[in-house]
Amino acid sequence: MADIASEPDAAAHDGNSTVAKVLRKISVPAAEELLAVLQGECPADADARLVCKCFRDFVDGHVTHVCLRAESANSSLPPPPLERWPRVSELTLELNPWTRKAMKDPVQAALESGPLLALPFIGVPLAARQRITKLHVCSSEKCKSFQVPAVAISSLSNYLPNLRELHLSAVLYSGDHTAVPVHARQMYDALAVGMPRLEALTLPHCGDWLSGVEALQGLRRLAVAPDEMHGSVQGHLSTTTAQALRQLRSLEELSFMMGRQSPPEALLDLLEGLPAAMQHVSIKEYYFTRDGDELSLDLVLRDGLIREIQYDGCMGMLALIAHRLARAGRLADRLQRLSLPALHTPTPLLAQGGVDLEVALGALRRRCTGVDLRALHLHRSAPQEPALAAALLAVHLFGVPASVTLEQPIIGGVLLPVTVDTSLLAAAAGQGPAPAAASSAPRDATAAVWAGSSGGGGSGPRLPEPEAVLAEVVGGLLEAHRDEPFETQRSARDFYYSSPHTWTIVAHGSLFDHIPEDLAGAHTWLTGVLPRGRRNAAYSAYVGEDRYEERRALLLRPASALLVECGEDHAAQMRKALAAAAAAQGAAVDIVCMGSATSFTPNPEVVVQERTTAVMQAALDTAAPWLSAVECLRWLFRVREVLKAMPDEMRV
Repeated sequence: MADIASEPDAAAHDGNSTVAKVLRKISVPAAEELLAVLQGECPADADARLVCKCFRDFVDGHVTHVCLRAESANSSLPPPPLERWPRVSELTLELNPWTRKAMKDPVQAALESGPLLALPFIGVPLAARQRITKLHVCSSEKCKSFQVPAVAISSLSNYLPNLRELHLSAVLYSGDHTAVPVHARQMYDALAVGMPRLEALTLPHCGDWLSGVEALQGLRRLAVAPDEMHGSVQGHLSTTTAQALRQLRSLEELSFMMGRQSPPEALLDLLEGLPAAMQHVSIKEYYFTRDGDELSLDLVLRDGLIREIQYDGCMGMLALIAHRLARAGRLADRLQRLSLPALHTPTPLLAQGGVDLEVALGALRRRCTGVDLRALHLHRSAPQEPALAAALLAVHLFGVPASVTLEQPIIGGVLLPVTVDTSLLAAAAGQGPAPAAASSAPRDATAAVWAGSSGGGGSGPRLPEPEAVLAEVVGGLLEAHRDEPFETQRSARDFYYSSPHTWTIVAHGSLFDHIPEDLAGAHTWLTGVLPRGRRNAAYSAYVGEDRYEERRALLLRPASALLVECGEDHAAQMRKALAAAAAAQGAAVDIVCMGSATSFTPNPEVVVQERTTAVMQAALDTAAPWLSAVECLRWLFRVREVLKAMPDEMRV
């Protein structure tokens, strides 16, 4: 009725191990004599069986962790008794309801899980059950949808009186969602009575399943660690749940990962009332707006006060957290460390939080002994809190970051982040050593980071205008692919067995200065100039009319350039059409083909993003020793505005 697999604590077995090596390793007193018997010409079967039994007894006597695979009660073999392993203290129950009905019907699966959980403990002496101090409950890989009802978990309290750690990774069965709080309370009440020594609990999801957890007053570690296969069932943090967590007075460690939107107020309530015994709090993927804004927070506490903070998320939410923690008296007078792996400029929602961003963050900064801002993510501006002003405030308070990401530059209507390394700026501001590629002309180490004009007398290189950045992007593409052919080496027969590869045409010249300003007019102009794409025969037959595959086209008006996809069998035709259009208008055009050398190119938006990032990085590295961080941030915003002003990607 159960498949048993034992796991000793010894290191992984050596594939080259021999009986002699094993015997000498375990230091059996009669190892040499036993080895001599086994190496005899014809050892008796009884001797071999006796040796196997001795080995099994030896291993069983040293095993501390056993994994039991409990299947549906459809086997004639009873489970081996736990007393077989006199030193086992840790047990893993892997639930495997092999019946199709149980796998497809959550109700049936829930009905079967109760007997499965109790299976290894029925008829087992109390002494063997008292040795179990750690229990893991999980579903087998093939039965990830198997759900365990709360009443089945409650029944474990009847068998394991000395359990200290309970880790649940199997999904808890909810059934009627409105009844979850009631079932959860009943489960925690049963665990509190039957497992009075329980001090560590892991749940697969939270939400209403934390209702009543305050019954476990001896709990010291609580974690919500959802299985990757069950992301959709992750719960949220409510103010009611936060109040329940605040009542766990012995709680020292709290960690959870959220998967759904939760109100900011619930998190703030929890942080304000953290138990005095708390030492570590870890919160990841806490979504606090409908737009998907999230934060991650890691706190280190001592004597009930927060000593270290690691925060990844929106500046506005950090200001709210700092304000509320300071008001509740939960911040130490001096914070040993404030680590900011990624700080995001505020969202419009948090601009209405009633907390002054500069005052709250300034007060937090004055408490910090050390600050480490690694990355600054610049979001699109909002009327209430311009992203540029927030970014400048972040640099003023926390220093120059190691990298800056333009989180939402819209390239051809697609949100593609552009990240540049700003470590040279940080080094020029005196925040750390310059990278190996730093310029030999050092900037004055005493120059203020908050200065609005470039340092070093302004005699060094200057940052290019944003339009010049796009011009450099296009120029680099033209030079890099100048020698690539437009003709494919594959035949029409090859296309029968595999579709033509996608190439990208890059064209630059005054031809594109005459394209209409509006998107509709530009689309009409392009469809009139470019040849039709490849006919989709299968789809044409399905719809009963000719259909042609559309191609992505991206117009870089500030750089007088066009990027357009085409099949490798149409590249030469595309070049001919563009050249004819330029000749008809007396305009110039320079055309190259990307992809013939590699048989593949990414879509035009990604090409522009990658090349723009490289050009911006080179410009920053060259000018960093002579420029202030403020001037560089303003330049980054100007470049982003040019990218955002480009027309959306067109399908032609």
